[in-house]
Amino acid sequence: MKVAIPFKGGRLSLSHLFLFLGRLNFIFGSAVFSIVLFRHLPELGPDTDVVLMARRGVLMVITLFALFCFTLELERLGDALGENKRE
Repeated sequence: MKVAIPFKGGRLSLSHLFLFLGRLNFIFGSAVFSIVLFRHLPELGPDTDVVLMARRGVLMVITLFALFCFTLELERLGDALGENKRE
């Protein structure tokens, strides 16, 4: 469900700022995932606590999903600010 964002007139510079922050947020989430995957995955050994690893993995997936939703909302706000609709 999408709720309309009521703005009068376009604010192009603010729109670009929110779109930029949305992309930057996506890059940050990708970097965090890459660091965790490439830094900690090779260190797994036979004495690894599988339950703790699974809990942290689920927490990371939930965090990345929340970051994804926040990125979508930033892009949606940037798109709404950039529109020049005439009523």
